[in-house]
Amino acid sequence: MRTFLSLPWHGISGFYNPHLPIPYLKSTFEKVWQEEDQWLSETSAHKFRENTDLTDWVVRYWQIQSGQFHPGSIKFGQYYLQNQTAAIMEDLAHAKHKIVCINDTPMTKTDEIDDRVVRALESKFDFHSKLEK
Repeated sequence: MRTFLSLPWHGISGFYNPHLPIPYLKSTFEKVWQEEDQWLSETSAHKFRENTDLTDWVVRYWQIQSGQFHPGSIKFGQYYLQNQTAAIMEDLAHAKHKIVCINDTPMTKTDEIDDRVVRALESKFDFHSKLEK
């Protein structure tokens, strides 16, 4: 349906951003850095993200535009907003997806994560990663 509705426009009308893990090629990062050195250097100098900063999405789009990707299903994961407690709890309880992305919104704060979600995550993952200190 999305493809059909975009027929009046020529070229690329946009990209779908799934908020799930994306495979990258190291060579693409090198190529993008070579082409956009000044912009990426400025971005890297900022302690916090600014509206003008480039993100890793530019590398993803570069890979897509240059044909350096393999299409695949995104049904292995699900993106939720932090305030979608019921849906998150359902997904965690029944292991509907291998990957769950819980993202904050401009209207929420990190201390506003529902305690039920925190407890569910703690019980599901009752161990610390080797990378955690």
